[in-house]
Amino acid sequence: MNSNNNIKGILLAMCSAVGFGIMPIIASYAYKYGANPITLVLIRFFVASILLFFYVLLTKKSLKLDIKLIPKIIITSIIGYATTALILFKSYQYIDVGLATVLHFNYPCVVTLLCFIVFKEKLNKYKIGALLMSLIGIWVLIGFSHIELNAKGITFAILSGMSYSVYILIIDHSSLRKLDSIILTLYLTVFCFLALFTFGTITNTIKLNISWKAYSLFIVLGCISIFTLLMFIDAVKIIGSVKSSILSTLEPITGIILSAVFLGEHIGINTVIGTVCILLAVYGTVFDSLKNNKKL
Repeated sequence: MNSNNNIKGILLAMCSAVGFGIMPIIASYAYKYGANPITLVLIRFFVASILLFFYVLLTKKSLKLDIKLIPKIIITSIIGYATTALILFKSYQYIDVGLATVLHFNYPCVVTLLCFIVFKEKLNKYKIGALLMSLIGIWVLIGFSHIELNAKGITFAILSGMSYSVYILIIDHSSLRKLDSIILTLYLTVFCFLALFTFGTITNTIKLNISWKAYSLFIVLGCISIFTLLMFIDAVKIIGSVKSSILSTLEPITGIILSAVFLGEHIGINTVIGTVCILLAVYGTVFDSLKNNKKL
């Protein structure tokens, strides 16, 4: 592999992770300007859908889709994309952004556990070690916190990782994995928008009478979502999924640092130890994938 391309792939993966780590900070500011989670996620998916559509037109990709795949895409978009985004962004209303991001980032270990339970995949020492480190990390983060934690926020953050794990497994164990990543993401974002719009209309939770500053942040979120996604996809093509996944652990680190700088959130010793444990769990999961030459 060309060394320049290798460096390019690494930089793209790192920038993608940092971009995803920035989004919770922007969401927190949007809440201060009157936004709520359903509106934030709804407009984020709307902006992302528009940008992706124009990207597909510019790159002249085909939008043709086997009609048999539509039910799978709808289920995946609701269970995976929409649910994950909604409850993760909702968790930011109850607990620190850094804590929520780290708890969400348990999804690689949840994927491993679900593969063992659902698909009967064997658990080796790397996987068992990763699961144990993950549980220890959560225990340290929650059990030794310097502040009174909100059970609802913790639950939302952990469930967001679980729902994202289900999304990954559906993609990996269905015919959807054969679709072009950009085309699949476009359809997922469109169906997510439709699902959230329907849900928000029925529950009357869509809040449009908010500050223009919140709307500007919505647009920024949508743009960051697409650019970070495209950078990650390009990184995977250049340096592979395993290396890209390892570099994506910059996301929770970015979230913790930026939340301390911009939101004044405290970084205690429990935060450091818990985060390290969870990152070690992620690394263990990824290296096990590398060892067995499997796609994470």
